[in-house]
Amino acid sequence: MKKYTAYDDLDWTEKQAETPADRTVRVGLDGQWTELDLTAEHAAEVERVLGRYLSAGTAEPKRPSMGRRGRTLGPQGPRTPENRARLAWVQANGWPGLTTVKGIPAEANRAYEAHLAGGAG
Repeated sequence: MKKYTAYDDLDWTEKQAETPADRTVRVGLDGQWTELDLTAEHAAEVERVLGRYLSAGTAEPKRPSMGRRGRTLGPQGPRTPENRARLAWVQANGWPGLTTVKGIPAEANRAYEAHLAGGAG
């Protein structure tokens, strides 16, 4: 099994820098949830900013775990250079509305694999 390295999402988004992440933080707002792979410094910043609000609010009851067959890697899939390249290629080649690797249709994945193999697509 290939081990992947998660990179800090903030550094990637702002500077396209591949800074290894120290942890994953799951945050939500108005029913929209996201997982952020962050350095310790960025995770501490999120905790500082949101901590004030979280301590003042009322926690929702925890939902049951989805288990091993659930989305154990989060809604986007692992944030690796390979997955970023796959998503960028797919967006540029006919599927511009996609925002996550998990959302790529099988047809788009086949086209990307053909592209990598040097075939049409």
